[in-house]
Amino acid sequence: MKNEVQKLFKFFKVLENLALERRAIQLSDGTLESTAEHCFSTAMLVITLKPYIENKLDYTKALEMALIHDLGESITGDIGLHDQNKNIKQDKYIKEKEAVYSMTELLHEQASNNIKKLWEEYEARKSNEAKLIKLLDVFDAMISVVNHPDFTYAGEYGDGQFYYNYYANLSPNKGLKVDGEIFEIIETTIRESMIKKMDDKGIKYNLK
Repeated sequence: MKNEVQKLFKFFKVLENLALERRAIQLSDGTLESTAEHCFSTAMLVITLKPYIENKLDYTKALEMALIHDLGESITGDIGLHDQNKNIKQDKYIKEKEAVYSMTELLHEQASNNIKKLWEEYEARKSNEAKLIKLLDVFDAMISVVNHPDFTYAGEYGDGQFYYNYYANLSPNKGLKVDGEIFEIIETTIRESMIKKMDDKGIKYNLK
């Protein structure tokens, strides 16, 4: 039993990296959001939206999935959306899978299998829970941008125009098809808010 506890401590030492890993999203004070903060906020979206989703899916599974969906980044680190292409996404998936499987070897078999199953299900985007968490993954980042006092920091990434075009055409649920009027309203509100912000700043963007 003591050996299992020591392994558990090692797992949490690796997990700590999620609190150190910085994403391309700024918080309102200008500091970069950590992956751990992002996972927490995504889980909070699940909790706050519970009245709209609890009768449509496994709420507990969705909450657990939100917390572990970026677990592999504790070893691989984060890759911003502006730096991703098809090949990079495939390589990202392979490396993060290896990371998740490596980390969970430190845990009790039941816990390990549960985490791996949740992560694989999330990546497959087949279940209602996985589709929801992917949608909330996007929403969390975009809500942070909407609430930022000066979202133009996004112009520092990629070609400088990438995120502006992304904001103007935001429609993640078009492919995911998560059922619920609330998600359509959130998506529309984010998109309209960002278009207004960009118009007010005189920022050009391309509508598809």
